[in-house]
Amino acid sequence: MPRYVERIWAGDLYVCREYFSLKARGKKVSRGALENPTSELQKKINLKRKREKLKYMIHTNFREGDMWLGLTYKDKVTEETAQREIRNFFRRLKRQRKKAGAEPVKYIYCTHRKQNKIHHHVILNIQDMTPNEIKAVWGNGRVNITPLEDQAGEEGYSRLAEYMTKEADEDEEGLEAYKQIWIGSRNLEQPKVEVVEYEDAKRHGYIKIPKGYKEVRISVSNYPQMGIYRHYVLAIKIHGNDTRGRPRKKHPDNAASLPLMS
Repeated sequence: MPRYVERIWAGDLYVCREYFSLKARGKKVSRGALENPTSELQKKINLKRKREKLKYMIHTNFREGDMWLGLTYKDKVTEETAQREIRNFFRRLKRQRKKAGAEPVKYIYCTHRKQNKIHHHVILNIQDMTPNEIKAVWGNGRVNITPLEDQAGEEGYSRLAEYMTKEADEDEEGLEAYKQIWIGSRNLEQPKVEVVEYEDAKRHGYIKIPKGYKEVRISVSNYPQMGIYRHYVLAIKIHGNDTRGRPRKKHPDNAASLPLMS
């Protein structure tokens, strides 16, 4: 069974994990017709991957002090109306920010449907607007605003990613109807991902924590065949090298970027 090491840089977060794959990278394998529904185990694995990607996207594009919004409706609305209103909200916000000469708006949002009452959770790369200004742009109901906290330690924004996607656990029918459990703006930066074969990784010392980072967690699993990473390393940038709040630069490592699995 092929063995690989994946390295991920997402903002201040660094993750290195060793895993096994049923097929070798770079080799095409024809897929047969789908005969059976996705197993419960596979659904959980797929959801875990979506949440991991969401966590890395948050770390890559947002920083402490950015806005974490809750947008509600004063009246009951349909799913179609809600999706139209949230898109119009972003259009109005983009126009206003562009007119003010601010940086382009980045966002990630999800839609929850608790007890048939639709509301949205949104992360914005904005720190200089007041609650009343955001409410005026929204115009559909209440707005709850919480500054994004520094969560680079431990598991980073894992809890936030789980909260944003909790409906996937609570409402399987809703998940089936609306496959995208979170949506981001087109200008979001992708985390930097590099995958190498295990022997190459050992030879180049990839499993070690890079210079300028400090260890948060290192774990070893004895059950790689169950989809659990055998070696897992989590680290964050040492405070003195923290780039949040300043223009982001490309990572000095020149490895090719690869898309994360969603």
